[in-house]
Parts: sequence; C-alpha cells; structure tokens
Amino acid sequence: MSAYLIGNLIGRLIASYLVVWVVLFIATKFDWRLAFRRTHKWYGLLAIAALFLLGLAGVAKQGVAV
Repeated sequence: MSAYLIGNLIGRLIASYLVVWVVLFIATKFDWRLAFRRTHKWYGLLAIAALFLLGLAGVAKQGVAV
C-alpha cells in the first residue's frame, strides 16, 4: 500500500466520522457531548462504516484509483 492510498482511506474515514457527528449534533439539538457519545455507540459506528463503504463503492464503480 502506498502512502497516498493509506492517506486517502484515513481521510475518507475521518470525513465519514465528521458527517455522522454533524448529523447527530443537529439531531441532539446542538449538544456536542451527547453527539460525541452517540457517535461511539453501535449505531453511530455502523453509520460511519456504511458511509465509508458507500464512498469506497462509489469510487470503485467509477474506476478511479482510491
């Protein structure tokens, strides 16, 4: 694995985490501590994994190098 590939995957994972955190932040009426806790529960981790894998699938479908 190249450093470019590893950096791209880590960046995509961080972006997925931030998207899920922002959605939970809004859903918890702007309570950042509660959003942080809910992001680390099973449904938050599942949402992060799903968003991450959907992003990878979209890139793989296009045939662009990750």
